Amino acid sequence: MTVFNDIVIASWVVFIFYWVISASNVRRDIGPGERWKGRLYSVARIAIVALLAYLYPGGVRRIFCTLITASRGLPMNVAGVSLSVSGVAFAIWARRHLGTNWSLNPSLKEDHQLVTSGPYRFLRHPIYTGMLTGLLGSLLATFSPVWFYLLIVMIVTFIYRVHVEDNMMMQTFPEAYAAYKKKTKALIPFVW
Repeated sequence: MTVFNDIVIASWVVFIFYWVISASNVRRDIGPGERWKGRLYSVARIAIVALLAYLYPGGVRRIFCTLITASRGLPMNVAGVSLSVSGVAFAIWARRHLGTNWSLNPSLKEDHQLVTSGPYRFLRHPIYTGMLTGLLGSLLATFSPVWFYLLIVMIVTFIYRVHVEDNMMMQTFPEAYAAYKKKTKALIPFVW
């Protein structure tokens, strides 16, 4: 079953590399010191993950791959890998479509634009939806408790960020965002 683990890990490696590379091509944050503060946090997070992966390459696989040996069966593995890969791909598509408006932390950019096309036609926060789908798939494919903990932490984080970002967009684009908000769901299609 290591092939399923390897596909899950590979999808997240692609995700991280895309995020790091695309983070260099964004507009400046509005507000004094915001640009450097956000970048400092980004560099610190990436450096810690890279250092741990370099120092403990076998540990990364042990942490994020199967730690519970209960048989889940081929259908569960395939479903998990499918959700993991499609969730990561959806998040990358949404991030790519957001373009230079993207920010690691909720913030406004110079000449900020309201993006309502691509995956944003259906959801206001499709990057979060893709990441949560990918995490759920990773959990189903590997059955590692680490994916469960990451999923719970990210659900709480993204619910908070949805409210912060929705309020920020309502202040910046009061009429346009109110109309957009009526047509779309936040994270879960047809539900919320």
